[in-house]
Amino acid sequence: MTGTDHKKSDFDKMIESIQHELDTEAEATFSKKVLDECKNPRNIGRMEDPDGMGIITGPCGDTMEFFLRVEGKKITEIQFMTNGCAPTIACGSMATKMAVDKPIDDVSKITNNDLINALDGLPDENKHCAKLAVDTLQKAIENYLIDKGK
Repeated sequence: MTGTDHKKSDFDKMIESIQHELDTEAEATFSKKVLDECKNPRNIGRMEDPDGMGIITGPCGDTMEFFLRVEGKKITEIQFMTNGCAPTIACGSMATKMAVDKPIDDVSKITNNDLINALDGLPDENKHCAKLAVDTLQKAIENYLIDKGK
């Protein structure tokens, strides 16, 4: 090994600098909860043979899917997928946390503002992400209720 193998390359230093700038900007823009949910999304994935599912593509072009498993009148398992931006991922993740192990009747009453509040806020330009998540969750519930003849 040469002495330069242990030193960071100029490219690595540049990448670290850019990442630091991005992190600083994100921390100034989004709440800690939004950042945590988008960096560590919960319940992400596509469920095999769900009891209910919904898919919506929002006006921004992001697509979100929700998958439900229901026992009795309670959502016992929920997953989501999206091709969206970080705030969309955060909204999907938080929505699943708000819905799991809750009665369908309660989950069907979740509003955009409930989701935004659970995330400790969203910038105005990202509030459509909460609407997409809530609308898709509600569509999955409707699909379950129609499918099961409830």
